Amino acid sequence: MERQFTKEIESLRLGEGATFHGEGILAVTKALLQSGVSYVGGYQGAPVSHLLDVMVQARDCLDEPLIYGPFRMIEGVSRLIDSFPEDSFLDEAKGLIDREKYEVMGDRERFSAWLDELLRQFAAEAKRRNGVA
Repeated sequence: MERQFTKEIESLRLGEGATFHGEGILAVTKALLQSGVSYVGGYQGAPVSHLLDVMVQARDCLDEPLIYGPFRMIEGVSRLIDSFPEDSFLDEAKGLIDREKYEVMGDRERFSAWLDELLRQFAAEAKRRNGVA
């Protein structure tokens, strides 16, 4: 059975201030596009290879314990960071992600608090880069 994403794709047209509800990868794609990222470079085949990585992880989540989902998503972020040119913020974030990502398997509360902080840092950086006070 073929799955269609017509509704989700349509929701990417939401305007400024509107809240997106849908697949995580679409939310990330929308955020990247709104931030001015038009191409994710990296190893040969990028961005298709990176998107394929994320899709494979999404498929794996269907057959794995639920807790693997957050790990796979944050691992996908780490891999996507590799595709960006030299960027001190992203390089530092990747190092932190690669050190902390396994906490989801042992201490979910700590992982959750760490992920919340990482989200705050990325949001602040996005605002800084977009000239938003």
